[in-house]
Amino acid sequence: MRPLAAAFEFTGGQIRVVVQNACHEAITRGSGAKLEANDLYKYAHLEAGSSFEAAAKKVGFKLYAGNE
Repeated sequence: MRPLAAAFEFTGGQIRVVVQNACHEAITRGSGAKLEANDLYKYAHLEAGSSFEAAAKKVGFKLYAGNE
């Protein structure tokens, strides 16, 4: 799993979401299904794309010189 850990910088909460979703994916495959690395990669990519931090905008005030 080292390459997976090196590929993503997640918070603990994000890791939890990835693992829960990957486990759910494995369970839906039926009896005897196992969690696979592909499940983790799939949901890691999805979580990385849905990060609120990536879409965050700067909020604040701008200082203007003169009458603008």
